[in-house]
Amino acid sequence: MSIIDEEPAQPRVWEENGDVTTSQYWKKNDKVILQAGVGRYDLWRGFNTGFFASSALVDNPKLEPILKHCLVDNYGSYRGMILSDPGSSDQYFHRDTDPLENVGSKGKALMAVDDFYFTCLIPVTGDVTPENGPTEFLEGSHRHCSDEFESLKEVQICCPLGSAVVFNGKINHRGKGNRSEKDDRAVVYTVYHKEWYNDQFRKGVDQT
Repeated sequence: MSIIDEEPAQPRVWEENGDVTTSQYWKKNDKVILQAGVGRYDLWRGFNTGFFASSALVDNPKLEPILKHCLVDNYGSYRGMILSDPGSSDQYFHRDTDPLENVGSKGKALMAVDDFYFTCLIPVTGDVTPENGPTEFLEGSHRHCSDEFESLKEVQICCPLGSAVVFNGKINHRGKGNRSEKDDRAVVYTVYHKEWYNDQFRKGVDQT
């Protein structure tokens, strides 16, 4: 939180699902924190030591067989954390992957390739409940371009402490706001992706 308190917020503007999306981020040395809705923070870059490098996250024996089945081989992983303050807002809908299009972001090119990216969310301070901000998915959107989203159903997934949620990075989703009064909700994420995909890039973020 000292990074957010001490560093100026930088504006972030990019296209997501065919629409212009705005947010902001904070940067200090190798660490980058993305705003994922007001009061929600994505510790994205530079958070890869200590707990983030623990065997429970890096080589989890329950998760590895699942990811091996989904990605087969030639994939790597990295970790970060989502912090959601009490009273935080809903996040913007997004896919975790790039749309793989030179122009536009509706995902037509993305639909044409095998699945190559999965995200795992693990609550670490308590249960993820309807009140403190579950993840909301647009059901089946990992198989549709964004101009086909209108008929898809929104589904919220809660997660008790000790469990995990694993999902395809192509699916359109968002973190819901934390409606609780005192529950500082923290979720560690691990991203697994094929080695050919560069995930150390976010549109609208200064990479220098």
